[in-house]
Parts: sequence; C-alpha cells; structure tokens
Amino acid sequence: MGIDQSRRVRLFVLGGAGAGIVFEKQDDGNRVPVHITSGAETARLWVDGNYEDVDWESPNRAAASIVEPSERTRLSPMPSETRAWEHRPLTYETDELRTHLPELLGGAKGPVILQQCEEYVPESGRWEPFVSVLWESSW
Repeated sequence: MGIDQSRRVRLFVLGGAGAGIVFEKQDDGNRVPVHITSGAETARLWVDGNYEDVDWESPNRAAASIVEPSERTRLSPMPSETRAWEHRPLTYETDELRTHLPELLGGAKGPVILQQCEEYVPESGRWEPFVSVLWESSW
C-alpha cells in the first residue's frame, strides 16, 4: 500500500439563482466541474467538507489540498441521459422566477451544464419555461 500524497488545487465556485457549481482547475488550465448544488453558499460548504486546508481568497476562489490517490470518490457529475426537468428539485423561487437544480449534459462540443428556469408572465397567468446555459466545455 502506497503513501498518500496531497497536492494543492485551485477551486472556483460559480453561483447564481438556485445554482452552485464547484470547479477544479486542472494542470492544463481547464476548469472541470466536480459538484453541482443548489447555491453558492451550499457549494462553499461542500468544498469545506470535501477538501483539506481550504484557503478562501474570495467568496468564489479558493486553494485547497486533496489527497491522491484519494479514498474519497470523485463526485464529478456524469452527463444525464434524460432531461426530465419536472423531476429535478426546485432550488429557487420568487413570485417571478423559479429554478431547478442544474444538470450536466453531453453537448455537441462536450459537457454542458444547463438549468431549467420558469418566468411568471402576468399577462397570461402562466409560468413560461426557459433553459439557461451555466457552463459549456471549451475542450
């Protein structure tokens, strides 16, 4: 059995209404999503609970240690096979906007994180759905 070695990683939290995404910066400079949650604060709490020696430089940027090989299972999201938005948890709601938990999907150029949203339109008295692209792979 080998000795675990820790290494420092750069982290970035992307947050918005009903969405929090944790990214790790890879050696090649690309950011890879490692966790999707319902908000930026929840994402920061997840970082604090899943990394060691977390040093928050700002509310969105941190450096932290991970142990490799890790006993911790990488929680990298896997692309979903279906877009059953009605089954995604509601993560944010006001009188004018509702959002659902973001989802990682396979796009034409690689992974993409989408969020189903609904805007209330007073004229029709209905919630009108739209999809927001939160992140798109540049690989």
